[in-house]
Amino acid sequence: MFNPVLLNQVAFTWPDGTPCLRETSVVFSAGFTGIVGRNGSGKSTLLKLICGELTPTQGLVTVGGTVGVLPQDLTLHRDAHVADLLGIAAKLEAIRAIEAGDLDAQLFDVIGDDWAVETRATRQLAATGFDVDLDRSVETLSGGEAMLLAIVGLKLAGNPITLLDEPTNNLDRPSRERLYQLLRGWTGTLIVVSHDVGLLRQVDQIAELRDGRISSYGGNWDDYLAQVDSEQEAARRRLASAEQRLRAEKQQQAQAQEKLAHRQRLAAKRASEGVGKMAQHYFTNRAERSGAKLRRGVEDQIAAAADAVELAESKVRDETTIRIDLSDPMVASGRRLAEFVDSAGRSHLIRGPERVALVGPNGVGKTVLISNLLGLPGQPPSPVATRLLTDRVGHLPQRLDEIDD
Repeated sequence: MFNPVLLNQVAFTWPDGTPCLRETSVVFSAGFTGIVGRNGSGKSTLLKLICGELTPTQGLVTVGGTVGVLPQDLTLHRDAHVADLLGIAAKLEAIRAIEAGDLDAQLFDVIGDDWAVETRATRQLAATGFDVDLDRSVETLSGGEAMLLAIVGLKLAGNPITLLDEPTNNLDRPSRERLYQLLRGWTGTLIVVSHDVGLLRQVDQIAELRDGRISSYGGNWDDYLAQVDSEQEAARRRLASAEQRLRAEKQQQAQAQEKLAHRQRLAAKRASEGVGKMAQHYFTNRAERSGAKLRRGVEDQIAAAADAVELAESKVRDETTIRIDLSDPMVASGRRLAEFVDSAGRSHLIRGPERVALVGPNGVGKTVLISNLLGLPGQPPSPVATRLLTDRVGHLPQRLDEIDD
């Protein structure tokens, strides 16, 4: 049977010596696979190994076809257009050049047999709920719109293997539903890293990265949870049994020590009853040999029982909730921090310290509003007037390529 992606005893260690994957083997066949695991477990690294961006420290990655990739951090050039995001700009330019009379052979090579690329793109965009010009600048798109369009482009490419890293980042609920619909009709091998439960309920199988190894579970997110619960129930039973055995071995050790002490007292008593020196040595040596043998046997049994407990503990998941205490922002209660005035002249104040969620559909202008509030250059005007009333502002932009070096 042909397997599009095969990892055979693959290990990966970072240059500083930190292990990421530990001699793991897995097969990704045709269908939709969701990759899950805690932050930092190596999910994005796994995708980079599959697409060849990283080379394994050990083992072999076999990929049976061209790989299309959507990175977690989608970098957009400000002078790019929707056609660039879809990956069809070169073909469209070649077609337009030929239609204008340029018959250079290289233009035909670029197009291949895909003369209907514009029609295919328009249809796919419409099916995904987009009514957008292919020449539209990506600078006018929201992060969620750009993400969804990039995935449409990967579907248009028709690669046998597609990798998506956190594709629901920046997507609102309606856009997520559009994405789910888009992924349901995917052909080939689709491997998606995600924490989105709604998306993971669409998959055919789950591959979990944990402690540097990959475990596969048939079915979607709910099936995965049921299987993990069953595994954990069995693991807890094994741990309880191992702990019970260790307690029993320690109890036997106490009994053995009491037995040994009795033998030593008996040997000392016989030595004091006037027997000859040879007999004294005999009783003493026999007691010491018997005691040493008994101690070794009991210690070996306790060590084996302790190892069994350690192994059983390693199979029980630690689901400890992590709490982070953030430092006090030192903002006086009720202090005015920002003001927004809408088109109707209504004023909205943000006072400290408080947390405010800014929500709305993709493309409605949430990022533009924040950018205008911060006075960032190169931003379109917002219909809402903004005024920042503090100079103490931390800002994490939506796109990491906008962060200053």
